[in-house]
Amino acid sequence: MVSFSDGAMTVEQAGSYYRVHYSAAGYYAGAEQGIIGHAVGRGAQFLALSDLTAEQFDALLLGHDPTTQGELRTKATHGDTERAGWDCTLSPPKSISIQAIVCGDERLMQVHRDAALYAIREAEACALARHHGGKEWVETGNVVAIMFEHYDSRESIHGEHGPMPQLHHHFFIANMTRLANGEWRSLDPQQIYKARRFIDAVYMSELAKRIQQLGYDIVRKVDGSFELAGYARRQIEAFSERAMDIERTKRARGISNPSIARDIVLETRKPKRDCDPVALKAEREALARQQGIDLNYRPASPQLKPAQALTSQTADAHARESLDYADRHLSSRYAVIDHRELVTAALRYGIGATDLSRVRTEIDARQRAGQLIAAGHSYLHPLDTYTSPRMVSLERENLRLIHDHMHKGRPIAGIRVRNPSDGSISVAGTDRVREWAISRGLLPDQIDAAVLTLTTPYWASAIEGLAGTAKTSLVGSGPCAGLAAPPAASKRCGKPASTPRPSRSCSRQKLRLRSGAPKPGSSMNPACSRPCRLTGCSNLPNSWVSTVSSSSATSGNTSPLRLVLPCGSFSPTI
Repeated sequence: MVSFSDGAMTVEQAGSYYRVHYSAAGYYAGAEQGIIGHAVGRGAQFLALSDLTAEQFDALLLGHDPTTQGELRTKATHGDTERAGWDCTLSPPKSISIQAIVCGDERLMQVHRDAALYAIREAEACALARHHGGKEWVETGNVVAIMFEHYDSRESIHGEHGPMPQLHHHFFIANMTRLANGEWRSLDPQQIYKARRFIDAVYMSELAKRIQQLGYDIVRKVDGSFELAGYARRQIEAFSERAMDIERTKRARGISNPSIARDIVLETRKPKRDCDPVALKAEREALARQQGIDLNYRPASPQLKPAQALTSQTADAHARESLDYADRHLSSRYAVIDHRELVTAALRYGIGATDLSRVRTEIDARQRAGQLIAAGHSYLHPLDTYTSPRMVSLERENLRLIHDHMHKGRPIAGIRVRNPSDGSISVAGTDRVREWAISRGLLPDQIDAAVLTLTTPYWASAIEGLAGTAKTSLVGSGPCAGLAAPPAASKRCGKPASTPRPSRSCSRQKLRLRSGAPKPGSSMNPACSRPCRLTGCSNLPNSWVSTVSSSSATSGNTSPLRLVLPCGSFSPTI
């Protein structure tokens, strides 16, 4: 499992966290020589960093070169606080921690170390910096991260034993990254955070592969994770006192909100304390024997057979099967798929039977065969995006459909009036529509959007806004049918999703199929890769958009609700 700190840590927070947690007994080997962690990442290579002392770690927190003490970046402030960096934690399935720490198979510790490093290095491609006064993003592809290794979880406040075994690695990602010209800047971790699921999938896939190479067999889980074969659920729960305590507390209080659940995590743990390692080892071994765990088990030979629930195929065939699943799963929602999402879905499906290198080899093969089309990358999609010939064909047909029918519509409410002198068209009766909208309890910006939507003579219109700007609430208030409305939104609107051609409900989308700006008169939006829905897309061309108001009062979001009125040329840039 991969988790990130809730936002950036200040210099003071990071220093305190290091002294309390990172420097605790059991962290990175070599503490007797003053080494407290190991620097990883291409940024660390630029600085020639390897094993790190406490003094060097403090220098990194301040944005200084740990060797020369020279300033690498200016004071990285966000408001009044100086951001030192971010914490990323990678933890294996509980059965691996039991087998490595309690049963003593230290090979698993090295396997976990290698898998964690592999995943963090993949995440580097998502590193960003800003320049030109923070107005532009630039991809840097490097981080300075410090790895700390730990073997225990926090004690549960209601637990019957000492700290439970939990092998995990902290990676403190320093707030610095190097530009191509050699200058250093503050790190923008936006896309690294968005890549959390990708990092998790790469980490778990690599871990499963390396564990099977040691001879262990695994049991796949439906969420793309796994456990070592031979471990029963009760055995895992016996060594998961704090996790069980958290779940019991949540059930007792009826808590399902994730933000409130985080408070339970803090509430149910004891402060760190020094434990007698001999007594703790004896306690854990006694618990293992009580649960029927064989402390002496070691697999005899590597398990070459694929994970359960996958058919008996070659490794390349597993990669094809996994990528087929990912394509089917994602193309039902996206016309353009981010590389990270495609790989994540494939690796989770094929956990234990394929890996990142084979999936990427299959992606390259499909591009050469014309089955996948590279749609270009940007700072929002640093590892590329893809579409398919099928989506290109559907998009062309959608654009023709809109173009042919756009001016054949009629207002849902009001009367369409043509001025005989200049041929201009206006709609009468908007006052009654506004009165109706007010009676439905809509907010001012929603009312303006409703009036435009219900009285426009155009065949199609769409409401645009960021998440939380009450788009779905507005659509559900009136006689509007959403183009390819998501199932959840349709349910909230109290009506089924409606499209002119139901079989194409997933394809009402704008594709970006080439870099740069679209051709003049084109409807293609180079920045939009999400479904363009009545309740969906928040990044449509400004030429389509009429701003309705300044904000939604219910959401606290300063992004406006806007009405999209497509018109003019609809020739694609394909």
